[in-house]
Amino acid sequence: MSRPLKCRTLAIVAGLTLAGMSFAPIGYTAGRNAAFRLSATVPPSCLIRFGNMEFGTYEPKGGDLRSWADVMVDCSDGARFLLGLNAGIGRGASILERRMTNGAHTLAYNLYLDAMLTVPWGDSMSGRWVIWDDFGMGAPVHLLMYGLIPGGQNVSPGSYSDTITATIEF
Repeated sequence: MSRPLKCRTLAIVAGLTLAGMSFAPIGYTAGRNAAFRLSATVPPSCLIRFGNMEFGTYEPKGGDLRSWADVMVDCSDGARFLLGLNAGIGRGASILERRMTNGAHTLAYNLYLDAMLTVPWGDSMSGRWVIWDDFGMGAPVHLLMYGLIPGGQNVSPGSYSDTITATIEF
């Protein structure tokens, strides 16, 4: 009866070795039970998702145009994160004034951390990150990103766009 038990134990050890896991021999004892040790490492991780920001139709002779988009950050339990946005790819863009482009034409806009549109959302160079200490259950965090195209810009008709890169450090 002890022979089949040895075969099953060897099959388990071989399976663990093939899966890339290591094990330390505990010692063999004649009997019906055997013990072995398992271990795993879980590094901190974060995922970010941004909704597209659609401003709609901009009227150059009209007032400001505002918009918002949802930002979801999902980090492992207890991870603190810093979330920054670059200036975008528009010609002449900065954290304080981003630019959408349409060929050689640009349309100024910006992204903000607050609904009052007073704190531009920047990156590590500007010091305008979202800083979040999530020491709870690791549940997703939903944030809002606010956008503004200032009124009164003399721009050519057409479709304007930009691409922003988000950076998360955790």
